[in-house]
Amino acid sequence: MKSSSGFFGRTSVYVLLIAAAAVFLTPFLWLALSSLKPLDQAMAMPPTLFPRAYYAPIDGARREVIVDGPIARPGIVADVTAGPDAGRRVLLTPADALARASGLRGAHRVAAGWIRVTERNGSAAAADVAPRWDIVPPDAVESRIRFRWSNYPAALAALGGGTEVAGTSEGGVSFWTFLGNTLTICVLGVIGTVLSNAIVAYGFSRLTWRGLRPCTPDGLPVIGAHPRSPRLVFATGHGMLGVTLGPLTGRLVASIVRGAPEHPALARLSPARF
Repeated sequence: MKSSSGFFGRTSVYVLLIAAAAVFLTPFLWLALSSLKPLDQAMAMPPTLFPRAYYAPIDGARREVIVDGPIARPGIVADVTAGPDAGRRVLLTPADALARASGLRGAHRVAAGWIRVTERNGSAAAADVAPRWDIVPPDAVESRIRFRWSNYPAALAALGGGTEVAGTSEGGVSFWTFLGNTLTICVLGVIGTVLSNAIVAYGFSRLTWRGLRPCTPDGLPVIGAHPRSPRLVFATGHGMLGVTLGPLTGRLVASIVRGAPEHPALARLSPARF
Protein backbone atom coordinates (compact mmCIF):
# COMPACT_ATOMS: atom_id res chain seq x y z
CA MET A 1 0.00 0.00 0.00
CA LYS A 2 2.83 2.33 0.91
CA SER A 3 4.74 1.58 -2.30
CA SER A 4 1.61 2.25 -4.38
CA SER A 5 1.06 5.65 -2.76
CA GLY A 6 4.74 6.47 -3.26
CA PHE A 7 4.53 5.60 -6.95
CA PHE A 8 1.50 7.80 -7.51
CA GLY A 9 3.13 10.61 -5.54
CA ARG A 10 6.27 10.52 -7.69
CA THR A 11 4.18 10.30 -10.86
CA SER A 12 2.19 13.38 -9.83
CA VAL A 13 5.40 15.28 -9.17
CA TYR A 14 6.81 14.34 -12.59
CA VAL A 15 3.57 15.31 -14.33
CA LEU A 16 3.58 18.71 -12.61
CA LEU A 17 7.24 19.28 -13.48
CA ILE A 18 6.65 18.37 -17.13
CA ALA A 19 3.61 20.68 -17.26
CA ALA A 20 5.63 23.53 -15.72
CA ALA A 21 8.47 22.94 -18.21
CA ALA A 22 5.98 23.02 -21.07
CA VAL A 23 4.62 26.36 -19.85
CA PHE A 24 8.10 27.88 -19.73
CA LEU A 25 9.06 26.39 -23.11
CA THR A 26 5.95 27.68 -24.89
CA PRO A 27 7.22 31.28 -25.43
CA PHE A 28 10.53 29.97 -26.81
CA LEU A 29 8.80 27.57 -29.19
CA TRP A 30 6.46 30.33 -30.34
CA LEU A 31 9.45 32.61 -30.93
CA ALA A 32 11.28 29.93 -32.93
CA LEU A 33 8.22 29.12 -35.06
CA SER A 34 7.45 32.80 -35.66
CA SER A 35 11.01 33.38 -36.88
CA LEU A 36 10.32 30.89 -39.69
CA LYS A 37 7.12 32.62 -40.86
CA PRO A 38 6.69 35.39 -43.42
CA LEU A 39 5.93 38.76 -41.84
CA ASP A 40 2.24 38.73 -42.77
CA GLN A 41 1.72 35.42 -40.94
CA ALA A 42 3.81 36.44 -37.92
CA MET A 43 1.48 39.42 -37.37
CA ALA A 44 -1.76 37.70 -38.42
CA MET A 45 -4.83 37.59 -36.19
CA PRO A 46 -5.90 35.02 -35.25
CA PRO A 47 -2.36 33.64 -35.09
CA THR A 48 -1.28 30.38 -36.71
CA LEU A 49 1.06 27.92 -35.03
CA PHE A 50 3.10 26.70 -38.01
CA PRO A 51 4.31 28.77 -40.97
CA ARG A 52 2.33 27.97 -44.10
CA ALA A 53 2.68 28.55 -47.82
CA TYR A 54 -0.47 29.33 -49.83
CA TYR A 55 -0.80 28.66 -53.56
CA ALA A 56 -3.44 29.86 -56.01
CA PRO A 57 -3.76 30.37 -59.79
CA ILE A 58 -2.92 33.86 -61.08
CA ASP A 59 -2.91 34.51 -64.82
CA GLY A 60 -3.08 30.79 -65.54
CA ALA A 61 -0.05 29.85 -63.45
CA ARG A 62 -0.01 28.46 -59.92
CA ARG A 63 1.94 30.84 -57.69
CA GLU A 64 2.71 31.29 -54.02
CA VAL A 65 0.39 33.97 -52.72
CA ILE A 66 -0.58 36.05 -49.72
CA VAL A 67 -4.22 35.51 -48.73
CA ASP A 68 -5.77 38.98 -48.41
CA GLY A 69 -9.26 37.77 -47.47
CA PRO A 70 -12.73 37.34 -48.96
CA ILE A 71 -14.60 40.01 -50.91
CA ALA A 72 -18.03 41.16 -49.81
CA ARG A 73 -19.70 41.80 -53.19
CA PRO A 74 -19.54 40.21 -56.65
CA GLY A 75 -17.76 42.05 -59.43
CA ILE A 76 -15.53 41.93 -62.49
CA VAL A 77 -11.74 41.66 -62.36
CA ALA A 78 -9.93 43.01 -65.41
CA ASP A 79 -6.68 44.58 -66.60
CA VAL A 80 -6.91 48.20 -67.74
CA THR A 81 -5.34 48.81 -71.16
CA ALA A 82 -6.04 52.52 -71.67
CA GLY A 83 -6.21 55.72 -69.68
CA PRO A 84 -4.37 56.76 -66.50
CA ASP A 85 -4.87 53.29 -64.95
CA ALA A 86 -3.30 51.43 -67.88
CA GLY A 87 -1.41 48.35 -66.77
CA ARG A 88 -3.29 48.04 -63.49
CA ARG A 89 -5.69 45.30 -62.43
CA VAL A 90 -8.99 46.53 -60.99
CA LEU A 91 -12.16 45.18 -59.42
CA LEU A 92 -15.25 46.79 -60.95
CA THR A 93 -18.97 46.48 -60.59
CA PRO A 94 -20.69 44.83 -63.58
CA ALA A 95 -22.09 48.20 -64.68
CA ASP A 96 -18.67 49.91 -64.59
CA ALA A 97 -17.07 47.01 -66.41
CA LEU A 98 -19.67 47.21 -69.17
CA ALA A 99 -19.13 50.96 -69.55
CA ARG A 100 -15.34 50.54 -69.79
CA ALA A 101 -15.35 47.32 -71.84
CA SER A 102 -13.24 48.79 -74.66
CA GLY A 103 -10.36 49.57 -72.30
CA LEU A 104 -10.33 46.27 -70.42
CA ARG A 105 -8.60 42.96 -71.02
CA GLY A 106 -8.94 39.54 -69.42
CA ALA A 107 -12.17 40.40 -67.65
CA HIS A 108 -13.71 37.63 -65.56
CA ARG A 109 -16.58 37.51 -63.10
CA VAL A 110 -16.00 36.87 -59.37
CA ALA A 111 -18.57 36.06 -56.70
CA ALA A 112 -19.04 37.29 -53.14
CA GLY A 113 -17.03 35.23 -50.68
CA TRP A 114 -14.22 34.52 -53.14
CA ILE A 115 -10.69 35.11 -51.88
CA ARG A 116 -8.40 37.90 -52.99
CA VAL A 117 -4.80 36.66 -53.27
CA THR A 118 -1.63 38.58 -54.06
CA GLU A 119 1.50 37.06 -55.56
CA ARG A 120 4.29 36.77 -53.01
CA ASN A 121 7.51 38.25 -54.33
CA GLY A 122 10.19 35.61 -53.97
CA SER A 123 13.21 37.90 -53.96
CA ALA A 124 14.26 41.47 -53.41
CA ALA A 125 14.99 41.75 -57.12
CA ALA A 126 11.24 41.64 -57.76
CA ALA A 127 10.48 44.28 -55.12
CA ASP A 128 10.29 47.04 -57.75
CA VAL A 129 7.65 45.14 -59.73
CA ALA A 130 4.05 45.46 -58.51
CA PRO A 131 2.87 41.99 -57.48
CA ARG A 132 0.00 40.46 -59.44
CA TRP A 133 -3.27 39.70 -57.70
CA ASP A 134 -6.56 38.01 -58.46
CA ILE A 135 -9.78 36.83 -56.84
CA VAL A 136 -10.29 33.08 -56.84
CA PRO A 137 -12.77 30.57 -55.39
CA PRO A 138 -11.95 29.39 -51.85
CA ASP A 139 -11.28 25.83 -53.03
CA ALA A 140 -8.63 27.12 -55.47
CA VAL A 141 -6.37 28.12 -52.57
CA GLU A 142 -4.07 25.38 -51.33
CA SER A 143 -1.83 25.50 -48.28
CA ARG A 144 0.91 23.44 -46.71
CA ILE A 145 3.39 23.84 -43.88
CA ARG A 146 6.61 25.46 -45.03
CA PHE A 147 9.48 26.60 -42.79
CA ARG A 148 11.23 29.66 -44.24
CA TRP A 149 14.86 29.09 -43.27
CA SER A 150 15.82 31.91 -45.64
CA ASN A 151 14.53 34.38 -43.01
CA TYR A 152 17.81 34.10 -41.09
CA PRO A 153 20.28 35.07 -43.85
CA ALA A 154 17.82 37.75 -44.98
CA ALA A 155 17.72 39.20 -41.44
CA LEU A 156 21.52 39.17 -41.18
CA ALA A 157 21.80 40.87 -44.55
CA ALA A 158 19.30 43.52 -43.45
CA LEU A 159 21.31 44.15 -40.26
CA GLY A 160 24.30 44.88 -42.43
CA GLY A 161 22.37 47.33 -44.57
CA GLY A 162 22.07 45.00 -47.56
CA THR A 163 19.52 42.69 -49.10
CA GLU A 164 19.31 38.94 -49.50
CA VAL A 165 19.12 37.92 -53.17
CA ALA A 166 19.38 34.30 -54.30
CA GLY A 167 21.10 33.30 -51.05
CA THR A 168 23.79 36.01 -51.10
CA SER A 169 23.80 39.34 -49.29
CA GLU A 170 24.24 42.36 -51.53
CA GLY A 171 25.24 45.85 -50.51
CA GLY A 172 25.89 45.00 -46.84
CA VAL A 173 27.85 42.99 -44.32
CA SER A 174 28.02 39.23 -44.79
CA PHE A 175 27.07 36.60 -42.24
CA TRP A 176 30.72 35.61 -41.81
CA THR A 177 31.65 39.15 -40.84
CA PHE A 178 28.97 39.10 -38.14
CA LEU A 179 30.20 35.71 -36.94
CA GLY A 180 33.86 36.79 -36.94
CA ASN A 181 33.13 39.98 -34.99
CA THR A 182 31.03 38.10 -32.44
CA LEU A 183 33.67 35.41 -31.91
CA THR A 184 36.43 38.01 -31.61
CA ILE A 185 34.56 39.96 -28.92
CA CYS A 186 33.62 36.78 -27.02
CA VAL A 187 37.14 35.29 -27.11
CA LEU A 188 38.82 38.55 -26.06
CA GLY A 189 36.25 39.02 -23.29
CA VAL A 190 36.82 35.51 -21.94
CA ILE A 191 40.61 35.91 -22.06
CA GLY A 192 40.44 39.26 -20.27
CA THR A 193 38.11 37.91 -17.59
CA VAL A 194 40.19 34.79 -16.91
CA LEU A 195 43.48 36.71 -16.74
CA SER A 196 42.13 39.51 -14.52
CA ASN A 197 40.47 37.03 -12.16
CA ALA A 198 43.67 34.99 -11.95
CA ILE A 199 45.75 38.09 -11.16
CA VAL A 200 43.32 39.29 -8.49
CA ALA A 201 43.13 35.81 -6.94
CA TYR A 202 46.92 35.58 -6.85
CA GLY A 203 47.13 39.00 -5.19
CA PHE A 204 44.66 38.00 -2.48
CA SER A 205 46.50 34.72 -1.92
CA ARG A 206 49.68 36.67 -1.12
CA LEU A 207 47.98 38.79 1.55
CA THR A 208 48.13 37.77 5.19
CA TRP A 209 44.97 38.52 7.13
CA ARG A 210 45.28 39.12 10.87
CA GLY A 211 42.91 40.15 13.60
CA LEU A 212 39.50 39.23 14.97
CA ARG A 213 36.15 40.57 13.87
CA PRO A 214 34.45 42.80 16.44
CA CYS A 215 31.32 40.89 17.39
CA THR A 216 28.88 41.22 20.29
CA PRO A 217 26.92 38.53 22.18
CA ASP A 218 23.58 39.65 20.73
CA GLY A 219 24.93 40.25 17.20
CA LEU A 220 24.09 43.98 17.22
CA PRO A 221 26.75 46.70 16.98
CA VAL A 222 27.55 49.02 19.85
CA ILE A 223 26.78 52.64 19.00
CA GLY A 224 26.42 55.24 21.74
CA ALA A 225 28.15 57.37 24.35
CA HIS A 226 30.07 55.84 27.26
CA PRO A 227 27.85 55.80 30.38
CA ARG A 228 30.53 57.46 32.56
CA SER A 229 32.23 59.56 29.87
CA PRO A 230 29.67 61.04 27.45
CA ARG A 231 32.41 62.56 25.29
CA LEU A 232 33.58 59.05 24.37
CA VAL A 233 31.35 57.53 21.64
CA PHE A 234 31.43 53.83 20.74
CA ALA A 235 30.96 52.69 17.15
CA THR A 236 32.05 49.06 17.02
CA GLY A 237 30.79 45.49 16.96
CA HIS A 238 29.66 45.46 13.31
CA GLY A 239 31.09 42.01 12.64
CA MET A 240 31.50 41.49 8.89
CA LEU A 241 29.16 44.38 8.00
CA GLY A 242 31.39 47.31 8.89
CA VAL A 243 31.66 48.70 5.38
CA THR A 244 27.98 48.08 4.66
CA LEU A 245 26.79 49.83 7.82
CA GLY A 246 29.44 52.57 7.65
CA PRO A 247 27.19 55.36 6.26
CA LEU A 248 24.38 54.69 8.75
CA THR A 249 26.84 54.42 11.62
CA GLY A 250 28.33 57.80 10.67
CA ARG A 251 24.89 59.43 10.78
CA LEU A 252 24.12 57.92 14.18
CA VAL A 253 27.46 58.98 15.66
CA ALA A 254 27.00 62.51 14.25
CA SER A 255 23.58 62.80 15.94
CA ILE A 256 25.10 61.68 19.25
CA VAL A 257 27.93 64.19 19.01
CA ARG A 258 25.45 66.97 18.23
CA GLY A 259 23.54 66.05 21.35
CA ALA A 260 20.42 65.03 19.44
CA PRO A 261 20.34 61.20 19.38
CA GLU A 262 16.81 60.83 17.99
CA HIS A 263 17.09 57.62 15.94
CA PRO A 264 14.90 54.87 17.49
CA ALA A 265 17.58 52.22 16.91
CA LEU A 266 20.03 53.88 19.30
CA ALA A 267 18.21 52.53 22.34
CA ARG A 268 18.89 48.93 21.24
CA LEU A 269 22.48 49.70 20.24
CA SER A 270 23.49 51.52 23.41
CA PRO A 271 26.63 50.24 25.23
CA ALA A 272 24.62 50.46 28.46
CA ARG A 273 22.83 47.22 27.53
CA PHE A 274 25.86 45.15 28.63
